[in-house]
Amino acid sequence: MFNNAPEAKSKKLSSYLGIVSEFLQHYREYRTPEDVMKCFDAACLKDFTDDHRTKLLDIMDPYSPLPPGFFQKVFCLQESLVRQIILEFIFHKAKLVNLRMQMLSHDLNLEEIDAFVKSDLYFTISNIVGTTNIRYNAASNSYLCVYYNDLVVVFRAVPGTPSVSTHITDKDYA
Repeated sequence: MFNNAPEAKSKKLSSYLGIVSEFLQHYREYRTPEDVMKCFDAACLKDFTDDHRTKLLDIMDPYSPLPPGFFQKVFCLQESLVRQIILEFIFHKAKLVNLRMQMLSHDLNLEEIDAFVKSDLYFTISNIVGTTNIRYNAASNSYLCVYYNDLVVVFRAVPGTPSVSTHITDKDYA
């Protein structure tokens, strides 16, 4: 269960790479929003689930509203003065089925964001899933890892913005 998650026990998560690593390695251990909140400093984590901006984004989402039995939690974490992390969790039947993590940066330009994805983020993910499991899709400018521990992992620089996005989805819900 969650309490066995090594990083969550030893320290609170505060960096994008740390969050990606934690959830990729311990994805199945997170079953509720309360499990998720335990690995963050509550003072740094803001719940945006019911925020009007989140509701506006839901209107534009082709998969919104969620089917019956699914529920979403959206949090914002200030990584630093110039970086924010948006975490969107979707749960179904007491398990995490989808996680979207997006880092918004005000200190990196588009080339630096692209380099961050190709080096730091790629290195973090490949250390967990292995380099042979990651494929690059030039059409979408994204990296894809299919069925690592029955998960689908997609990560990329978001085109035209200084941000990075990582999705981890249970393969049964992909």
